Amino acid sequence: MASPRPVRTALTLADGALLIASAFLAWLAEGSPKGTGVPIQFLWSPASREPPGFFTSVGLVVIVLGLVGVLGLTLRTRLLTGLAGALAVVVFALSLITLYRTEGMVGVLHRHRERGRRGLAAAGRRSGGVGWRIRRGSARRPWPPRGPASPEDRTQDHRALSALLVAIVLGSCTTSREPTAPSPSMAGPSPLLSEKRPDLPGTIQLVGHEPLFNRGMNSAVAVAGDRAFVGSRTDGSEGHRHAGILVVDIHDPSRPRVVDEIGPPDAGNPAETSRELRVWPARDLLLVMSFRCDPVGHDCDRGPVTPAVRFFDIRGNRPTLVATYRPSVEPHEFFLWQDPTDSHRALLFMSTTSLEDNLVVADISKVGTGRVREVAIRHTTFPDPGPLDGLHSLSVSPDGRRAYLAFLTAGFLVLDSSEVAEGRADPHIRLLTRLETRPQWEGWGAHSAVKIPGRDLVLTTDETYGRSAGGGCPWGWARLIDVADEAAPRILAEYRVHPYNDPSYCAQVDPDRDADANFSSHNPTLTEHLALVSWHSAGLQVFSTDDPARPEPLAEFVPEPLASVATEDPGLTEGPDKVAMWSYPVVKDGLIYVVDVRNGLYVLRYEGPYAAELRVEFLEGNSNLSG
Repeated sequence: MASPRPVRTALTLADGALLIASAFLAWLAEGSPKGTGVPIQFLWSPASREPPGFFTSVGLVVIVLGLVGVLGLTLRTRLLTGLAGALAVVVFALSLITLYRTEGMVGVLHRHRERGRRGLAAAGRRSGGVGWRIRRGSARRPWPPRGPASPEDRTQDHRALSALLVAIVLGSCTTSREPTAPSPSMAGPSPLLSEKRPDLPGTIQLVGHEPLFNRGMNSAVAVAGDRAFVGSRTDGSEGHRHAGILVVDIHDPSRPRVVDEIGPPDAGNPAETSRELRVWPARDLLLVMSFRCDPVGHDCDRGPVTPAVRFFDIRGNRPTLVATYRPSVEPHEFFLWQDPTDSHRALLFMSTTSLEDNLVVADISKVGTGRVREVAIRHTTFPDPGPLDGLHSLSVSPDGRRAYLAFLTAGFLVLDSSEVAEGRADPHIRLLTRLETRPQWEGWGAHSAVKIPGRDLVLTTDETYGRSAGGGCPWGWARLIDVADEAAPRILAEYRVHPYNDPSYCAQVDPDRDADANFSSHNPTLTEHLALVSWHSAGLQVFSTDDPARPEPLAEFVPEPLASVATEDPGLTEGPDKVAMWSYPVVKDGLIYVVDVRNGLYVLRYEGPYAAELRVEFLEGNSNLSG
């Protein structure tokens, strides 16, 4: 199916064609049952010694407006495009009313015909040219006398007016205005008719979509005010267009549009990915974590990169770099914790790629002076090491006193981070979970771990790639873990998306899908009873945690893929499945903002059980910012 931008192009071209056709029809329409020869004077020539008449002028104005509409599309100026189409309809309507109220439309057309015949004949005598005309029959009708139109002419006027009005309606219906949301035949469900599976009690409506230049390889999203910021999983090497941080205007959530890009040297550099983004609204700062990206997994150049967290002032129209922090250990992800008692104090809890110092905590409260201080580094070792025991990600309780760690094949752990939250000198982070009783499971293990607000429950997700990367069907899913006893957390339930995460499906899965697709859970954002989880090729999944022993599906959104992108993700979208919902969902003013690696930024609305819990000012799974 066509992507939104080709659809807009097609609509604009159709609009221009129909506007021109309307002018052409106005020129030819006569309504005579017998028909008559109508010379076509395409453009006025000085040889005719006669300027174009009123109706010719209207036709030319409409053609110009159609071209302005095409120009509006080329310049990505939707207002210009829409106004061009609307003004064309208005001009046509006014011209019809004027003609109809004077001497009769047929009379004007006959007079215009005679003037055109005389002009072309004169031009032919002077230059030897040929007068063009279309013959619709051999019968000729005498020119009607001046004065009020006859009843016969009025009847013909009615017929001509009807034909012209049909052309105008067709033209106005295709006025090139980007749809509020594409129709199902274009790029996803309509915002007016939500995509609803009959077996699910909820719906997810598509409010808006920005394909982000069809670049592919999108990463995290951060949202603040009327803007969203989207990073890139790949680098700025040759062939990767718009590889920086894209700034999206979301003032009208139904029409998000890219308005700026943070590029080199602040982002989009060779061999460097802008993977993690967060906004610290109390300080009007955009935080961007960058590090060296994988040449194989992320299609990046090989080369040295010094990891960094860059801080951009977003108070002005264009983000401005104000500080850069270089972590002592290469980070992978981070959780932004803001002190609930002091909004100008914040800590970064960073997971690292190291198997030794795998947790780093940095105080960014004085970043305005260029100072970031690492206040704690923790190293966790396991008595029974597994194949992939790195700390992938973590989350922190709102009060900062607990940290919940996703340690891949090493499982899930709870830490006491009270001393860090309290700002003590030389703070100590204590392990609360006994290693011998920590939850573990087969596969690639815990990817993300987020606490459910107000309940002694943590939701973990897996991330399992295709078989060509060592994974494959049934990929990975989510688990609910009871943390009432932090020393011995226990798994209460699993949540799988059927049929993909059902082992019985694997016997029938297509080999190409098994090898290169990824129907795995990824990043969660939670309310007290709702889980919003990006689930790669299964889109955005929403399910209920009301009964933690039996989580129930509520709604899902799987976007229609773009026709093509500049760079496919080697591990997620190079196979037959072209959807890879990836980011932590961000909830702002009741709407869900989520990024698909391949297909761009989506703005969604959930309706169904517990929907009231999403009617908040702000919520995201990788910070404690909420409102």
